[in-house]
Amino acid sequence: MIFDAASLRAGFDPDAFGAVSGTVRAGGLLVLLTPETWRIGVPGPDADYARLAAWPHTAESLSARYLARLARRLGSPPCAALACRGGRPDPARGTSG
Repeated sequence: MIFDAASLRAGFDPDAFGAVSGTVRAGGLLVLLTPETWRIGVPGPDADYARLAAWPHTAESLSARYLARLARRLGSPPCAALACRGGRPDPARGTSG
């Protein structure tokens, strides 16, 4: 299963991710596509924040602390294997290019 949180119009919807991850069966694979900002540890509000912002706030004015924490947790072993598109390997973080 592939969950796209990287495309400009997608964003990361934690409720949808939780529902999708619950459908993965033994031996299954869940791939989470994330933007480059997650890899470097500074994610900002994404497209999903537009549905969370209530007037007079905008999506850009909301804090992205949840995304930053999730990015840190996903980047720390043994949580996941990371592969970076177009990037060079980063042995310190266990990523490959």
